Amino acid sequence: MTEARDTPPRSLDLIYGEAKERLAVQLAQVEALDAKAAAVFGLPNLVITVAAAIRFSGERTVASNAVFLPLFVIGAFLYVVTMYFAFTAYRVVRFRRDPEPRPLRDFYLDEDPLVTKRRLLSNLIDSYEFNASLLDRKAYNVRMAQRYLFLTTLMLAIALVAERTLA
Repeated sequence: MTEARDTPPRSLDLIYGEAKERLAVQLAQVEALDAKAAAVFGLPNLVITVAAAIRFSGERTVASNAVFLPLFVIGAFLYVVTMYFAFTAYRVVRFRRDPEPRPLRDFYLDEDPLVTKRRLLSNLIDSYEFNASLLDRKAYNVRMAQRYLFLTTLMLAIALVAERTLA
């Protein structure tokens, strides 16, 4: 073996540690986004249920029906859009969590530790880059679900206030 191969690059351990930590942080973000998407599932259901219960609990006039029903239909449509983005954000997507233990053992057990660490670093970087696009899409869908949830709630609140005002 040559001197260059026996001596690890001075920053290899630092880069390896940082890459491993960034991948762990990235995977924790996946869990956080899943939790937000799950919250978006429950809130619109509550909003629609409360709006319908309030609406149908009292007497209605023709004027209140004329105002409430179109606004309620728009709110229901926004609810469907909210659910689309929430389901899209929450669906199961396979993220890379390299290294896989079996290939690591099968191919690198007897390899030089420097070669193994460099290969692991390469895999961590590939995993991070692969996951980044998936994470960006998941975050976009969560943000859109939250925005449509706000619009759904706002539309139904306006419908209820207008209906109560005209009742």
